[in-house]
Amino acid sequence: MAQGAITTSLGVFYGVEGSGFFQMLSGGSTNIPYSRNSKEISLALGDSYFEDVSLADLSITHDTKRHLILFAFRKDSATNNMVLAYNTDTQSWIELPMNISEFTKKEETIYGTSSVSGKYYEIFKGDSDDGKSIPTEYQQEINLLGLNSLFDLWAFEIQARLGEGSEHYIDYQIYDKDGSFVANPIEQMTITGETPIDAMLSWGSASFGSSGWGSGAEGASVRVLPYETTDCFIPEVWRLSIRLTSNDKLPASINFFSATIVDRNEKLLLNNIT
Repeated sequence: MAQGAITTSLGVFYGVEGSGFFQMLSGGSTNIPYSRNSKEISLALGDSYFEDVSLADLSITHDTKRHLILFAFRKDSATNNMVLAYNTDTQSWIELPMNISEFTKKEETIYGTSSVSGKYYEIFKGDSDDGKSIPTEYQQEINLLGLNSLFDLWAFEIQARLGEGSEHYIDYQIYDKDGSFVANPIEQMTITGETPIDAMLSWGSASFGSSGWGSGAEGASVRVLPYETTDCFIPEVWRLSIRLTSNDKLPASINFFSATIVDRNEKLLLNNIT
């Protein structure tokens, strides 16, 4: 059963209980097969994502400024506790742990009613979450130039602008030469911000290479110069992911991160793959 449909300039977006989210591209066209009238846009989330999801109170809105379709719903909860943002340009998703019972839109400004407090908020404005810390997590796999070889990680480098006293944590997650997942093969790294809090009020205006970037910590480098690195050796890596986490009240800006890898010139032997 379709839930919470909205009409946009890109078509109709709606949810189907137990299945996911869809975009209707056309309707009432007798010369187009029904299967081509709409497409399932949530396929990238995986087959099991919607097993513990309820769309009973689904609310959808279109953020035209950021080119996002926002879906608020329940995930293993009695009330709405999750928002999925679908980027219509890149056709990618990001999960936002937000308790929004219903979206409301006035011109280009989006508001949401909290399913916890019942208060009314403007979405994507402010950064204090009613004075509470905001848990943040970002994870990305780093391209190691192929899936048939093994590599050594020699160094990791990141450039970020963090508020004074703010701490961000870096975890490494790998698949080893046997194809086995290994979480935290080396100790978690910490980077601590040094940018004064007053300066963070205009944090979005800093230019690349300007002063006030965060300080470095063992195993990671956060410097003005983009190519200064610190050793953090991990041998025999098949795949590598970087996980960044924080839990504070300050905004942060990460310019880039990169890894220095060395090809071991060894082919991966995984089952019968050579």
